[in-house]
Amino acid sequence: GAWFYRQFQKTRQRIIDQLAKLPLVIEVELKNKKVGIVHADIDIHDWNAFKHDIAQGDYKISGVSSAYANALWGRGRIRQHSAHYDVVENIDEIYLGHTIVKEHTQIDNCHYIDVGSSFTKKLCIVKIQWISDVVGEFGGEKSLIDQKINTWIMYPSLYPVIF
Repeated sequence: GAWFYRQFQKTRQRIIDQLAKLPLVIEVELKNKKVGIVHADIDIHDWNAFKHDIAQGDYKISGVSSAYANALWGRGRIRQHSAHYDVVENIDEIYLGHTIVKEHTQIDNCHYIDVGSSFTKKLCIVKIQWISDVVGEFGGEKSLIDQKINTWIMYPSLYPVIF
């Protein structure tokens, strides 16, 4: 982050304004599945309830973390995998970062893909849909389809990048 503070205040504010526009949660409908992308953690066992709670913002209740705070900073699901956590319903796959793992790690339908690139120089890329499925659905126009359909997730990034 030192590079940020070397910028003029006006430039820093423009960066902040652009980052504030980024989504906290991304949902992608593919041909055969629905995929969610969250920066850090999901502590609710239902995707729809999670999205509803996210919309409430970062509320403060003593002893309770908001879904919003967990999506940004949480690590509970991967650190305390137990009877407390199970498959997240109403979503097929969720891709999460923030907590460094040695390699792509799947717990139930949650996929942890932050391999600590700034330290390890490794990159995690996960194919979430076969191009042949996409091409078949859209009549064989592969070059346009590759650009328009979200088929890969790459981490690291401030937010995982879909392309």
